[in-house]
Amino acid sequence: MTPTSGDARCGFAYALGLQHPLLDAVPEASRGQAFGLLTSGLMTVQGAGPVVFGALAEFTDVGVAMALAGLSTVCVARCGAPWRTGRGQ
Repeated sequence: MTPTSGDARCGFAYALGLQHPLLDAVPEASRGQAFGLLTSGLMTVQGAGPVVFGALAEFTDVGVAMALAGLSTVCVARCGAPWRTGRGQ
C-alpha cells in the first residue's frame, strides 16, 4: 500500500457524515438513485470549484482567488448546517 492510497481512503471519509442522514431520509426503494445523485453532485462541485477559482486567479491576484474560495467554502458549509442538524425543517 502506498501512502497516497491511504490518504485517499481517509480523505473520502467525510462523505460518511453526508450519507447517514440521506439514508434515513430516503425510502429504501429510491436509495440507489439518491446515492447516485449525491455522488454525482459531489463530484460536479468538486470539479467546478478549481475551474471557477482558477479562472478567477487568472484575472485577479492569486491571494484574492484563494480567499474567495475559502469564503465560499464557509458559506456553503453554513448553508448546509441547518440541514445536517435538523434545524432547517
